[in-house]
Amino acid sequence: MRWIRTAFAILLPLLLGVPSGAGGGELEGELAGFTYLGVTTGRAASDDALPMIVGLHYMTGSPETSRDDYGGLDFPARLILPAGSHPADGGHSWFPDGYYEQSESRQSGTTLAVAEQLADLISRLVALRPTVGKPIVTGYSQGGDLSYVLALYHPELIRAALPMGARLPAAWRPQHLSIPAEEAPPVFVFHGREDAIVPVAGAREAAAFVESLGMSVELHEYPDTGHGYPESMRSDYRRIVGELATP
Repeated sequence: MRWIRTAFAILLPLLLGVPSGAGGGELEGELAGFTYLGVTTGRAASDDALPMIVGLHYMTGSPETSRDDYGGLDFPARLILPAGSHPADGGHSWFPDGYYEQSESRQSGTTLAVAEQLADLISRLVALRPTVGKPIVTGYSQGGDLSYVLALYHPELIRAALPMGARLPAAWRPQHLSIPAEEAPPVFVFHGREDAIVPVAGAREAAAFVESLGMSVELHEYPDTGHGYPESMRSDYRRIVGELATP
């Protein structure tokens, strides 16, 4: 009977979409239509109850690049690093070919649909993995766009959002929140002042809109920084995420 128990212990996580393994390190999984990499930090084991941080990659990025971008944490946490569903130059994109040729109004339906799928992923992971508090969502460029949208359309799911180098066009914005503003997650915006791809004026306007909904928002601007992710931004990310995720 021991072999049956062993086989069951191996197969059950796979059937549930949860990676198997008892120790820390990196684990791969597939759930809610996404593949993802799970990484524990701070010497935590994979079955510990941990804060969850969901890191969303940029266009052409991957769970592996997200591990480098959103890791480096010195406290126990669980990083969930999904892959976008569309191939892009050896990596992944959250959106299909032709997305950026569309108007922002046309993009809205696709963006909100992907955010809905990610919200499903987050809900399932919280139910399946021992999680302390609500997850924190972060991302750069495309991933940052989705971080904004998750905070605004699924505020009940997350502890905070940290969009970096991201857009929030008027066509994507909700008219109101689904929960009281005082219960909504804080939003920490990171943006380079010399960003020629996503100008900082858009980040300032987005932050003002988030604030107009009654949500807490902080805008962090980085001089001499374009559409990139410098160490100063990474350092602020690690500091703020640490403050949010640890007592």
